[in-house]
Amino acid sequence: MTQLKPADSFVVRSWNGQTIRMRAGRVCLTDLCKAGETGSGNPIRFAHWFESDATQRFLQHRSAVTGREVFAISSAIDNAENSALIVRESERGDAWGDEVVSLKLAGRLCTELEHEIYQWYAETRVSQVRDTQPLALAPAPNEDLAFAGLVATMVEKVGGSAKNSLAISFTALANKHPDYRQLFLENQRLLCPSAEEFVNQTKILEGLESEITEPIVDHLTALAKEAGFITKKDKRQLVNALLCQAGLQFRTSDKRRGQAPYALTKQGARYAREETRPAMYQDDGAWVPQLLWNFQETLAFLISWINSNLQPVSSRG
Repeated sequence: MTQLKPADSFVVRSWNGQTIRMRAGRVCLTDLCKAGETGSGNPIRFAHWFESDATQRFLQHRSAVTGREVFAISSAIDNAENSALIVRESERGDAWGDEVVSLKLAGRLCTELEHEIYQWYAETRVSQVRDTQPLALAPAPNEDLAFAGLVATMVEKVGGSAKNSLAISFTALANKHPDYRQLFLENQRLLCPSAEEFVNQTKILEGLESEITEPIVDHLTALAKEAGFITKKDKRQLVNALLCQAGLQFRTSDKRRGQAPYALTKQGARYAREETRPAMYQDDGAWVPQLLWNFQETLAFLISWINSNLQPVSSRG
């Protein structure tokens, strides 16, 4: 995504020849949908995406968690003036979404576009830190960085991945050097696999609904609730329960803030990795450890496990 020029208070960029506007922390969702039509992804009209059951469930849940209304029509799209998740301009009719909503739509349209939007927001945050706090940074942690590089070199010499070693070191350095936390975590993202390969449990859920049909997933969710494997009929909870039952992860006993609620088993480490990312349902800028799963391999494993262990259920029509 290439920056073109500032226009009025907009930041104007281009992706695959389509102009995409950003303003006051929001991305124009109308522009995103048009950009999705230029790539090899899954183009969709904004109204169809907004009105879909999956989108409405996501928006209603986020609204309940954050206390912000889902939709508003207004001439003010600034987050400070209008806190709605999606704002439609009263004059032009364009729809604008906050960071989480923009990434959600971009991920639906095209993996490459989702990554570009994430990079866009990352550049904006780094720019804000540079512009507003130029003198607040502590001395650069050169010795720790040199040590992390030495460890990565040693790991690579014995057959391991230097990239993965540095990604792990960046988590430790981000905790040790809070003034540089944002920088370390943004660079960690660059070292980690692409969003197309490693995804969260929501993407795994979408894959299951596509492969074994949504009614069967709904039925499995109801059965899991009745059996006490999940606390409510939440299909994301079902995915975590399936991952546990299949032996890929287990629930941790440490419930402190900033700790991942699940940990990988030895078998699960073949399919996933832990990565520190922005908390989707928190607006305080928190970064938390999350398990990201190799989409194709994990989906194939879960479907095979379901067919082997829940055949009478998964075959029901």
